Amino acid sequence: MKYNFDELINRVGTQCIKYDCAKTFNPELSDDFIPMWIADMDFAIPSVILQSMKAVLDQRILGYSFGLSQEYYQSVINWMKTRHQIEVKKEEIVTSCGVVTAMKQAVLHLTNVGDKVLIQTPSYRPFYNSINDNGRIAIFNRLIYKSGKYEIDWQDFEEKAKQCKLFFLCSPHNPTGRLWTKDELQKMSEICFENGVFIFCDEIHHDIVRNGNKVVSLKSLHQTNPLLITATAPSKTFNLAGNNHSNIIVNDTALAQKWRDSRACGSSSLMSTEACKTAYEQCGDWLDQLNAYLDENVEFCKEYFRQNLPQAVVCDCQATYLLWVDLTAYSTDNSFLRTKISKAGVYLEFGDEFVENGDGFARINVACPKSVLKTALERIVSALK
Repeated sequence: MKYNFDELINRVGTQCIKYDCAKTFNPELSDDFIPMWIADMDFAIPSVILQSMKAVLDQRILGYSFGLSQEYYQSVINWMKTRHQIEVKKEEIVTSCGVVTAMKQAVLHLTNVGDKVLIQTPSYRPFYNSINDNGRIAIFNRLIYKSGKYEIDWQDFEEKAKQCKLFFLCSPHNPTGRLWTKDELQKMSEICFENGVFIFCDEIHHDIVRNGNKVVSLKSLHQTNPLLITATAPSKTFNLAGNNHSNIIVNDTALAQKWRDSRACGSSSLMSTEACKTAYEQCGDWLDQLNAYLDENVEFCKEYFRQNLPQAVVCDCQATYLLWVDLTAYSTDNSFLRTKISKAGVYLEFGDEFVENGDGFARINVACPKSVLKTALERIVSALK
């Protein structure tokens, strides 16, 4: 490989949440813990991206900036067309200081206090918080778990959608790693649109896909439907979460302009927009090699559990670098699992951290060097055996 994903980079003391804040959130961790929780990677950012950010610093003045050149917009448009087969217009793009920020704005602009918003559980918790913290009511379409794979409860989905103003769709799904098929996406969106329900489709993980799988963007099925908002970002793809930058594709261009005019989604820094532009223009090969490396990590993890912890079921991971693992054969008590594995020196996230419908499951971030992954798996097995 051209890029060295085996490199060990010491992040302790760099003010990163993953390492330096871990014991604040989980005081049961041993001193030599391995963090396999929050969704950022332990891989170096491509050097060309760092150079583009340094070029901004070399200007020596970090004043107010407006880093949205025509070249910037074109880099986003080209990436989405080449990688995801969607046609994006400049006037549809709203930059945001994060997908969660845009999610909160969707709640505030598209619903009223007391309205219901639909999510599918287990769920990325900020979906729930964005609803609950703003006086709306979260209702759950509980995904059906069957032997390592999740399916949609269609009858429940249709009944719940009819009660809602907004649906938060996670595609690919976090935490389960599920890729929704074209037919599933078509069915969910048709149910929503026929009932006047907005869809905020979080596709932040859409570039991280396992070998042999293909992400279908919901926008590719509904290029112009005004009830669709698609959230994308370079953050998961290129390990740029700290740049607080995303591109929200709003089919309703009048709404997009309203959000831009009011700066509803915040402002991105010039360094973050330059990083995004450079990533989309020059780092496709890095992403391809990253995905190949992650494929190997996922397969290693599955095989390691098969041989050493055979009752653990690694759910079918079609996308993301997050494995959702069924540990219910060992316990359905999240607190018990958390204590055992934390004291063994690994920081995982468990089912109760994903709203509901996940007791006895753990999410494992495998975006780390293989040597680190191997040590972490050894500790998990030792804790549960």
